[in-house]
Amino acid sequence: MRVSGKEIQEKEVMQTIISSGMLATLAVLAMIAGISEGAVLSRCEVQRHMQEVFDRLPEEVLLQIDEKDLMAKIVCHVELTSGFNTSAVNQLTVPQDSSERPMGHGGRRGRRSPGAGGSRFELARFMGSRSSEEGSDSSSSSSSEEAAAERGDVWTLYGIFQMSDRVMCNSGSVPSLNLCQTNCSAFLDDDITNDIVCGETIHMKMMSSPEQHGEARALLKRMMTLLFQPECRNVTYQEYFAACQ
Repeated sequence: MRVSGKEIQEKEVMQTIISSGMLATLAVLAMIAGISEGAVLSRCEVQRHMQEVFDRLPEEVLLQIDEKDLMAKIVCHVELTSGFNTSAVNQLTVPQDSSERPMGHGGRRGRRSPGAGGSRFELARFMGSRSSEEGSDSSSSSSSEEAAAERGDVWTLYGIFQMSDRVMCNSGSVPSLNLCQTNCSAFLDDDITNDIVCGETIHMKMMSSPEQHGEARALLKRMMTLLFQPECRNVTYQEYFAACQ
């Protein structure tokens, strides 16, 4: 059976984020790098802070990833979603029918309403089979994932890394899992301590007892699906950060 180039790309993305256990870790990487309230950072500034994050990763995690190119992909997604604006607040309308697929190259699965520093962007498709770890989740976890995937929501996204008020924090206006037990405004200030703690909390919960967090895993996966841009799939470290060398 012939496999298209697009399917290969999608499989590579899936393997990087899911199979290597990087879904929650990506959230850790992204959230740690924030700097100051209201700042618009440069690509090179974000790269330097992301390098500090990667330097702290355990060796066993680094062995599973292409560190440099993964960093470029993450920063590329951050640039397209928030424009490196640390105070960006946007709303993302998530289609109720998760089976919808883009029609042609210009198709969209959802629409982002620009807020502070935000812009509309095409939502990436996120395909592929579940990892063996996810396959071991209980049937109740699978049901939670399906329910979460089918729910039509408007998510408010906060900060340079566009943290969802449905998963990480509580905005006070919509139901939230609030995994980090914090107000969403905390992701807009210049104190990154709570961001780091939040990332570590999510990673620990997802990795230690995945069967107890079916809906959380589904929503995290969905958030990554919606935020990860197709334009960033093939970026490389050397090209993307050429001006930073």
